[in-house]
Amino acid sequence: MTALGLFVDCVLPGCASPVASVGEVCGGCRTAFGDQLRATGRPALTADEVAERDRSTRLAYGRRGFA
Repeated sequence: MTALGLFVDCVLPGCASPVASVGEVCGGCRTAFGDQLRATGRPALTADEVAERDRSTRLAYGRRGFA
């Protein structure tokens, strides 16, 4: 979530662009990834699911020396 708490970050890992609600992809990522992003029948990730995914991703990056 952004510092002001008005928006949340884009759901794609590594992107901190603001979006209106949890689980959304920002316009910049939509432009960058285009047709590679596909809608699914699954519900959007919750804030807790995003936090857990990002936590494990940061750990993996740290183990590889990227963080």
